[in-house]
Amino acid sequence: MESIFLRGPSETAAEFPRVRHLFERVTNEAAKGEFTVQDLERLAGEGRIIVGVALLANTPVLAVALEFIHYPQYTVMNVVALAGEQLPAVMQAFWPALREYAREAGATHIQASCSPAMARLLAKYGFEETYRTIRSKL
Repeated sequence: MESIFLRGPSETAAEFPRVRHLFERVTNEAAKGEFTVQDLERLAGEGRIIVGVALLANTPVLAVALEFIHYPQYTVMNVVALAGEQLPAVMQAFWPALREYAREAGATHIQASCSPAMARLLAKYGFEETYRTIRSKL
């Protein structure tokens, strides 16, 4: 399995169309209206998020949208969106590359806001509940 991380407008323009269908599953089924696939593509092109891709036989099988949050005491890599086919198996192979990328970028933690089902899946990779996000519509 190969792992790539898209950087900048040219890499995003070239590769994002290949992972669009994976992110559509997130925006259609998991997200609560925070972003669209077009938002993710635009933010990646602007360098505001990073897109990681796991490739199996040159076919994208996992895509993750990431942003960095700089707290006063440490930096976290926040998972904005994560989608893939055969996610448990692919994550097992992709997880070391993602952790290494986070470390090289200066992060000391990885975090994600997600559904309880995704939290159970991510618990296998060391994630544990820190806070609960609650929301009130205005």
